[in-house]
Amino acid sequence: MSCYELLLEDQIWQARHEQVLKVLAGVAAHQPVPLLRRQIVYRPDREPEEALSHLKRGGSQAVDLKTVTKTAQQKQQQQARARDLYCTRLHQELDKDDLDPARRRHHHNGNHNNTLSADDGTRWSWVFEEVPIAGGRDGLTVRKASSTDFVAGDPHAYLIDNGYKFVTEYYVSGHRFMHGNIELTLYRILHEPDVRLSQTAPKIVLPSLDDLKLVDPSGAYLVEAKLRVEDINIEPLARQCCQEMNEFREMMKGCVNFEAPDRLELDYRLKPADTQRVAR
Repeated sequence: MSCYELLLEDQIWQARHEQVLKVLAGVAAHQPVPLLRRQIVYRPDREPEEALSHLKRGGSQAVDLKTVTKTAQQKQQQQARARDLYCTRLHQELDKDDLDPARRRHHHNGNHNNTLSADDGTRWSWVFEEVPIAGGRDGLTVRKASSTDFVAGDPHAYLIDNGYKFVTEYYVSGHRFMHGNIELTLYRILHEPDVRLSQTAPKIVLPSLDDLKLVDPSGAYLVEAKLRVEDINIEPLARQCCQEMNEFREMMKGCVNFEAPDRLELDYRLKPADTQRVAR
């Protein structure tokens, strides 16, 4: 599925979590739906250099004047492609029982191939999100996104075969709601700090919930409002979607501030890491 996403985002302190959760439940008119998702990040592999090119050193060694122009053009094309490389993610939908130690051991004993698999009913999807469109629309962040569900096979092997390389993985934990056409998410990001930097592939055995730590030590939550539209270039449809998002933003004023600051008004000066040291 390919679409455009209209986004509103904000951050709230941990102390306000229960308050905002109840407000969102009242606005959506239903109970919070638990969210626990594993997200595995991949990046495209760059094209390899020409074989034995590291042996060609010195003034005119192995230089073919007929191919100098062609080689320069190929280098420019490779550099252009390198600038267009985007990361992508695998999403695995989980529940808290999946991170229970007893269930993890049972799952590992049943997985004799030591591979990720969508054959056992695990919900996997391949998600790609482009860089937001410059300027957005009506104060909203706009980006193009696509998602493909896996119904069988090894999702990790599929991405490797398509030229992607594993980078890292983390977990999203929180709650979500639906308000009309708007998907609301209140969440935090967790990771496994002791093994994350040494990983070269996704873990087959999931960690326990106690092993996961917050990426933001303050415990703050992220609030996201998302509305998907098939084609933002259809003007009547785009206006209707933007109006729905802006009406929701107005309704949430005083509870969640979805106002995006103008990037040109942000303070660009570097802040010292230790203000007390500067004061002395």
